[in-house]
Amino acid sequence: MFLWQNRGTIQVLAVIVLTIVSWRRGAAPERATALVLLGMTIITWIYRLLQFSSLPDTFMGGFFETNAVYVAIDSVALTSLIFIAIQANRGYPIWIAGFQITATMMHFVNEIAKAQAPFAYALLNVLPFYFMMGSQAWGLIAHMRRVKRLGSYPSWRKSFDPSREMRPK
Repeated sequence: MFLWQNRGTIQVLAVIVLTIVSWRRGAAPERATALVLLGMTIITWIYRLLQFSSLPDTFMGGFFETNAVYVAIDSVALTSLIFIAIQANRGYPIWIAGFQITATMMHFVNEIAKAQAPFAYALLNVLPFYFMMGSQAWGLIAHMRRVKRLGSYPSWRKSFDPSREMRPK
C-alpha cells in the first residue's frame, strides 16, 4: 500500500538516482538518455504542481484525457530518444525509443478513438515510462560491465562522432 500511494515520489527518486549513476558511470548515450528521462519527469512534475487543483484526484490523475502539455513533452522526448537511438553505439536506446513511441502514439489514438477505455489510454501512456527506466538501468549495467571487461569503446556510431568534428585537420 505504501508503494502504491507514494509511487510518484518513488518514480522521481528512481529517475534522479538513475540519472546520477548514468552521469557518473555511463558514457555519452547513457547520460543523454538519462537526461531526457529526467527532463520528462521534472517538466511533468512541475506541470502537475501548477495544475494540481484542476487534475482529477485518481490514481492516474490527469492521464485519462489527452492533454496538449503531455503530448508536447512526449513528442520532444520521442524526437530526442530517436536521435540518440540512431546515433548511439548501443542497443538499449532503441528499446527506450520504442516504449516512448507507444506512449506518444496513445495520445493520438485516444483522440481518434474516443470510445476506447480511458484506463487503457492512461495505462499505455504511463506504463512505458517504467519500462524506459528499466531499459536505462539495464543498458547502464551492460555498459559498465563492457567497460570493465573490454575497456573504453566508442559511444557513438562512426557516422556520428562529435569528437571527430572537433579535431583539427
